[in-house]
Amino acid sequence: MSEARASVLQAAAVSLRFGGLAAVHGVSFDVVQGEIFGLIGPNGAGKTTMMNIISGIYRPDSGTLLFNGESIAGLAPHRVAQRGIARTFQVMRPFEGMTVRENVAIGARFGRADGPKSMAAAMVKADQALETMELSGVATSSVSDLTTGQRKKLELARALAMDPKLLLLDEVMAGLNPREIGEVMELVRRVNGMGVTVLLIEHLMKAVMGLCSRILVLHHGASIALGTPDEVTRDESVIRAYLGDRYAAQHAQVEEALR
Repeated sequence: MSEARASVLQAAAVSLRFGGLAAVHGVSFDVVQGEIFGLIGPNGAGKTTMMNIISGIYRPDSGTLLFNGESIAGLAPHRVAQRGIARTFQVMRPFEGMTVRENVAIGARFGRADGPKSMAAAMVKADQALETMELSGVATSSVSDLTTGQRKKLELARALAMDPKLLLLDEVMAGLNPREIGEVMELVRRVNGMGVTVLLIEHLMKAVMGLCSRILVLHHGASIALGTPDEVTRDESVIRAYLGDRYAAQHAQVEEALR
């Protein structure tokens, strides 16, 4: 029997309010070492808010948040990064006027506490991340010359250069065409295969179903389902709140065809 893998991230009853709005309410889940964990839900469900809590942008009002057994709730973002958590953002904000390589080196320089101590060493780390993300050919290009797909890969490369133990991906495939989506999915698998645990927010169900071993579904800031992709997509509350009637009808047709 294989040995159970430890939880990297543990959230227990995490809540955060903005005025009278409960953006996240009593959310609990764990992310296991080495998995790709999905976080889905309608717009406004609290997904990015939860990711902002994990990465230190927001401090939760209540609940516990542990990374490798130590509390990170309320730590500043750079302290969270130093412990081994890196992330991408929905809105890409590369450092304009700098090369692709220089952008990625900044991630390397300000990542984990045991990371590169000089820009020269950070450049070496950047080159490794660029090769992994298949961006070596544009390393000396200005970020302003990149396509949308290349900018998405740049976000991944910059986060990867931080040498994370846990990588948070916030809609990294949004705005891409089908070919680019396939490429980024393969890159996420590649990074995960390097031993990096991944927490993924994504609206593209093809990507979620193809990448994630487990999925948490949020709705109005609360958890409504947690399980494997198959379990979650069969859940009636998830179909009503997120997947919609069309998905339900298609799912019923597939089920009928398999009988």
